[in-house]
Amino acid sequence: MAACTSAIHIVAYASVNCDDAVDIGLAAASGMDDKKFTDVTLRRKDKVSTIGGKNNTVKAKGQNTEVNPSLLFNRIMCVLNKVLRWKHSLLKSLLLSHLPFSMMV
Repeated sequence: MAACTSAIHIVAYASVNCDDAVDIGLAAASGMDDKKFTDVTLRRKDKVSTIGGKNNTVKAKGQNTEVNPSLLFNRIMCVLNKVLRWKHSLLKSLLLSHLPFSMMV
């Protein structure tokens, strides 16, 4: 834990570098000068880390990875929605298969 703001007393990890976002962006942009778009590469050091990003990290394959909670929630809801639609269609087909033909019309 390195940086601490005196106004609101938030302690951040040493890897948080959002205060230097402009300098990091300018350095990354200067590395793109006179290059084709296909030849541009960005490195991890060109990434700005925020305090909020550090709170939303999970360890995957030995690396800390930032997780966007909104995106994760949306993906979970899409999967659940798909499963519920599948269950509904399965239940409907099972019920219809046991009804006499005269009741289906």
